[in-house]
Amino acid sequence: TMANPNDLRGLLERATPLVAAVLEEDVAAMASLVRDHGHDLNEPVVDEIGSHCGRTASWVAALRGKSAALAQLVALGANVGQPDHYGCTPAYCAADGGHDTCLKILRDAGADLEAANRISQGPAWEAAYYGHSRCLSLLADAGCDLSRPNRFQQTPAWAAASEGRLFCLGVILTAGADVSTPDTWDKHTPLQAAE
Repeated sequence: TMANPNDLRGLLERATPLVAAVLEEDVAAMASLVRDHGHDLNEPVVDEIGSHCGRTASWVAALRGKSAALAQLVALGANVGQPDHYGCTPAYCAADGGHDTCLKILRDAGADLEAANRISQGPAWEAAYYGHSRCLSLLADAGCDLSRPNRFQQTPAWAAASEGRLFCLGVILTAGADVSTPDTWDKHTPLQAAE
């Protein structure tokens, strides 16, 4: 069976004290661990399979939608733009999970809201694909390019259309983004991807 990504038990068993505090959103413990015990805010943590993938406490907070913890990490001076080894930033994780409050925190902290992963998918692409229209609206309002394609030239409009994400398509159309460019994979435009 597939592991539930929202089940914190397994991650808590392997987590550093700082990440455990993030997952529990214990902001007092987070502050104490950093200020009194010297925990490195930007140290990569061990992931579910025991490897160091470059994921930081900020990355975990954004992925899990732990907005109070993320705000505390920002206040403590964490690097909110550090990508993991796959190029996924905390902003990417927040958009992927539909965590608009986390995305706002990252925006206000100056995170790059357009940083893309190894296959050139950025936060807007992820928000469109997974139907997170509030995140997509926030990205549009922040001036992000909603026409930016992945390496297969699939735009956020293509991603939204292929998954039937009508609210996201509305955000994309309102922003004036490109909806006519075909991808390089199967030469489908967003309209054709919706069929």
